[in-house]
Amino acid sequence: MYGSGQAAGTVNCCIASAMSSLEEPLGMDKLPGLSTIDLFQRFSSNGCSTSRGDTGMGSCWIEQNTSSSSNSYEEDFEYEQEAFTWRHHARDIPENDVICRSQGRNYAAYGNRCDSRHLANLQHNSYCNDVCLQDITNKIFRGIPKYVKIVEVGARDGLQNEKNVVPTSVKVELIQRLLSAGLSVVEATSFVSPKWVPQLADARDVIEAFKSLDTARLPVLVPNLKGFEAAVAAGAKEIAVFASASESFSKSNINCTIEESLTRYRAVVQAATKLSIPVRGYVSCVIGCPVDGMIHPSKVAYVAKELHDMGCCEISLGDTVGIGTPAVMAVVPVEKLAVHFHDTYGQSLPNILVSLQMGISTVDSSIAGLGGCPYAKGASGNVATEDVVYMLDGLGIKTNVDLGKLLQTGEFICKHLGRPSGSKAAVAFTSRI
Repeated sequence: MYGSGQAAGTVNCCIASAMSSLEEPLGMDKLPGLSTIDLFQRFSSNGCSTSRGDTGMGSCWIEQNTSSSSNSYEEDFEYEQEAFTWRHHARDIPENDVICRSQGRNYAAYGNRCDSRHLANLQHNSYCNDVCLQDITNKIFRGIPKYVKIVEVGARDGLQNEKNVVPTSVKVELIQRLLSAGLSVVEATSFVSPKWVPQLADARDVIEAFKSLDTARLPVLVPNLKGFEAAVAAGAKEIAVFASASESFSKSNINCTIEESLTRYRAVVQAATKLSIPVRGYVSCVIGCPVDGMIHPSKVAYVAKELHDMGCCEISLGDTVGIGTPAVMAVVPVEKLAVHFHDTYGQSLPNILVSLQMGISTVDSSIAGLGGCPYAKGASGNVATEDVVYMLDGLGIKTNVDLGKLLQTGEFICKHLGRPSGSKAAVAFTSRI
């Protein structure tokens, strides 16, 4: 799923359906050796038994050059080495084989052709025409958009908490490189008080460097009407406002209650509307808060609806502590929703995939995984843009982003910061050099 061209028909293949609640996953460390045979491996450790004349291996059984396993449709799947196709044939299952007859029996196929008698290193295409597998595949990819817009937040969210001041020239070059890589939206900076965020004290200089650039979208974060006026004076053509679904987080992060923040933003959006300036709204702590713990979905829906109703063109749902995201599509149209994940528990990419299945087609990410929440203890950075693009490329989803240029951009900023990249894709590609 994560790498293009690898999903169907390489030397090693894995075709899996979802397990029933009665079955225990088979860990990769428990798989039998695959060096000399083809095998059909059941998830359940007791799913198959060895019969006379068969060669037993682990929890599967092999008949000469084929391997089979029972499934809920009372059929065997057989791999025919000359034709290189998967086929299934009906077979009788003993009446006393309760496990093999259990409802929801699912399976996974693993193939490896390294034996000389199996034409070593010969690649083949494999397929399964079982209706169950087709249904699962359809469910996984149903609703996934063909194009995903990525909102790059590394220049603002990624750098704002850096202890050492990053030179303005480096910030400008970072944004230029991100745009050159094909990113259409790059959040450039924030017009907040230098007292609170000294790293972004050069916001005006950063925006002025792109004043003559008409094609790029460079939204800036503003905390209030004063910040909005400063942004407009500097030449900002798009802004963003930041609210929270958690009272405690709102007070500690923007020094006001949720209602007070919404009142501020109504004035900002109203002023922006008069100037035809688009406003993006952020909602943080959409599932959990580092202070309050779990957040009720109704609070998230309320804040998201208020931002939408006051005129925000897009609502980004932020998972501040990295544990998930809820749906608020009942109150905000899905085409106006975006997701913003942190990778604290390594769940950002799976959460993004689920969001795509829900119809959301805008994803926030940060180059090299920079940034994160300073108030969330132990929280890691934002999901890395390189990892998001790599995954989407593998799924065949367009982003119009050049991964090669993106990797170079991540290397550029990490060298200036003196730290390794937080992108797993970047680390993997670098290790090949």
